Amino acid sequence: MALVTIKNSEIYPVQPEAPTMVRLAVADILRQRMGRDLGKLIRLVERRVTQQLEEIEAEHKRIVELYSPKDEEGKPVKVVLVRDMTDPAAYTEDSSALFEDTFEVEGIPVSMIASMNNLLGSTWVSPLIIEDEAPQPEAENQ
Repeated sequence: MALVTIKNSEIYPVQPEAPTMVRLAVADILRQRMGRDLGKLIRLVERRVTQQLEEIEAEHKRIVELYSPKDEEGKPVKVVLVRDMTDPAAYTEDSSALFEDTFEVEGIPVSMIASMNNLLGSTWVSPLIIEDEAPQPEAENQ
């Protein structure tokens, strides 16, 4: 199978209630009836995306705590606006770098989902969906 490269920003929602296209595509495919091979692949993709999401959340939390003002006890104070961070430019730079970072996951070949009639349009344009690899020509015996 071919690997696809996904940006962290493609799985980490800006607003927690707004899932990203990649996560919507995984959920959409999981709602469908599928064969064993696709089921195995999509569960593998789901685990990898979930693992990466947990890593992003932990790193984002660390960045927020690093640049948040502290109370008298040295604990981070909740900040709503970036401008209220101790160093807004550094916070923006670090969080932007985190969200631009990438990871790889197995791509889902179009042929594996082609017969699914009820997939959302966003699933088809998700970075998870890949064209099938062209068959390799047979080597001619000389």
